[in-house]
Amino acid sequence: MGREILSDQHYFEISGRFRDAVLARIERLERDAHEDSLLIADLLSPAHQRRQAQLVAAQIEEAVRLRACLCGTSVTVQSIHKVLTRGD
Repeated sequence: MGREILSDQHYFEISGRFRDAVLARIERLERDAHEDSLLIADLLSPAHQRRQAQLVAAQIEEAVRLRACLCGTSVTVQSIHKVLTRGD
C-alpha cells in the first residue's frame, strides 16, 4: 500500500449515525469516570482506591483517544470513491 493511498484514507468521512454512536460512547465514558472518581474517597482499602483510580484513568484515556480519532474524520463520499476506484 503506497503513501498516496494512506494519505487519502486519512480523510475518510464517517457516517452521522456512527459519529453519534462514538459521541454517545465518549459521553458515557466521561460520565462513568466522574461517577467512579467520586467513589474513591469512600473506599477503605488503599489497593481498592488505587484500582478504582486506574479505572477512572482508563475511562478518561479512552474518551480522549476517541475524541482525537473523531477529530481526524472529515471526508466526503467523493474521496472514498476516488480511493476505491483508483486504477491499479
